[in-house]
Amino acid sequence: LAGNGMVARTILCSLGAASGPVVTPASVLALAKAGMEGTYSAVYKFSGPTSSTENNATVIVAQRAPAGATAWPGGKRGEWAYRLTAAHGEVVEWVERGTTVEDCWHWRSTKWRCSAGNYPGDVSIGYTIATEPFLPGTAYSFLSFVIDGISSHGALAVSTERSSFGPLTCLLVKDPAEIYCLTRNGHFATFFISEGMVGTAWTKARLVSVQQVAPASDFSLSGVPRGQFELPPPG
Repeated sequence: LAGNGMVARTILCSLGAASGPVVTPASVLALAKAGMEGTYSAVYKFSGPTSSTENNATVIVAQRAPAGATAWPGGKRGEWAYRLTAAHGEVVEWVERGTTVEDCWHWRSTKWRCSAGNYPGDVSIGYTIATEPFLPGTAYSFLSFVIDGISSHGALAVSTERSSFGPLTCLLVKDPAEIYCLTRNGHFATFFISEGMVGTAWTKARLVSVQQVAPASDFSLSGVPRGQFELPPPG
């Protein structure tokens, strides 16, 4: 993504000129829901308001689930995973299968350490923070919040855009500034929020690649887990 202002101007300028099928906030959410379903893997670049290595990361996400269903956020059939590689040297791997979680992490050249789901950065709303790198789920949660509380947000605008992934369906929230752009299959291609996610400084995510398959290697941890953490039942 370019700078925040440039991104907003690009989307705004295209709103009046975009052609093609009419899109609405509700249809954008429905498309995002479809993109969360089935089997896929994708690579995203994360960044923040500054260019420090602490704010930059690459994440590989993957999911295997029945057609028309999603394994996210947990407790469902299937599996989902992410591998986060931060520019400052930290690597975190997370795998959920049904109601169980396994994760491992290391720093630069140190040995892999693994827990039973309680990644050491987890505090308070630890599970939410620990799973934020799974961009499809995180972006979908933000988008759902916007659509559900549409009357409390600033003006919304929708448009279609061109990209290397083909046409994109976009929703722009003007205040506070947020941008959501989806591929024709419902995968997030652009995700921007004006304030960082909980526990991180990331404000932008850009799709690098996506495929409708998820290799077994995406669900294999580099370390040796000490056990599986059982997710609590939904509240």
